[in-house]
Amino acid sequence: MKEISGRQFAERFALSPHSYAWLLGAGASASAGVPTGYQMIQEFRTRLFAAESGIGLREIDPADPIWQARIDAHHVRLGALPPKGDPLEYSRAFESLHSTPEDRRLYIRNQVSKGSPSLGHKVLGALLSTRRTPCVFTTNFDPLVESAATHAAQLLPAGDRALPTLAALDNAARAETCLRESEWPLVVKLHGDYQSVELKNTDEELQQQDGRLRLVLTQSLQRFGLVVVGYSGRDTSVMDALRSVLRDPVRYPKGIYWLCQDPDRLLPAVR
Repeated sequence: MKEISGRQFAERFALSPHSYAWLLGAGASASAGVPTGYQMIQEFRTRLFAAESGIGLREIDPADPIWQARIDAHHVRLGALPPKGDPLEYSRAFESLHSTPEDRRLYIRNQVSKGSPSLGHKVLGALLSTRRTPCVFTTNFDPLVESAATHAAQLLPAGDRALPTLAALDNAARAETCLRESEWPLVVKLHGDYQSVELKNTDEELQQQDGRLRLVLTQSLQRFGLVVVGYSGRDTSVMDALRSVLRDPVRYPKGIYWLCQDPDRLLPAVR
């Protein structure tokens, strides 16, 4: 893995932005006010600790190192959750706290309602609405990318604007049509949209990545390079798809750029 600076990437990207697809994870929505996967894990662990220990949630300060140590010791003692930092930690903790798909869907809707497009979303939305970026794939449930693109499009003359096609688990045919006919721009919600009946959150659900959307992802990466932002690589379904492209004769023609603040914190699966 070769490291380059943010400025070097920006200069390279600016030469041919239309040559890259994007993959966004939860970190891409953090500055927009949507809790990250790590923040949700901390919330799940705290609420489970409160329920299992009989301590009132209001009495707990999860930001206090003393409380953090108590919470960690509690979960280590019970052994019901994977170790901290384990790729399965999010899905297991989420399922332990919200056992039904309906409850998990309601929780996600409440979380994404806290967000509004950040500067990054607005820039990406402008790239989509001007056809400078062909497609964005995201594991997020929020509508921030498409909202930003729609807003940016309204600032353009009617004949110049492009509105992205939105595809999720319940309408994969839209993505297939865009890929087949090169009808860009396209936004694909790999794990579902917050308004969808189907959402993928737990380990079992994530392992059952929709085959049709996975194919759209892998075939797109035979045409474009990939820029990854805010994605940890925790779920094997998406990571397996990214790795499978490496076996194709034509793959990532513009390379893969995994944007991060600290390369040493990347999961082994990413490295």
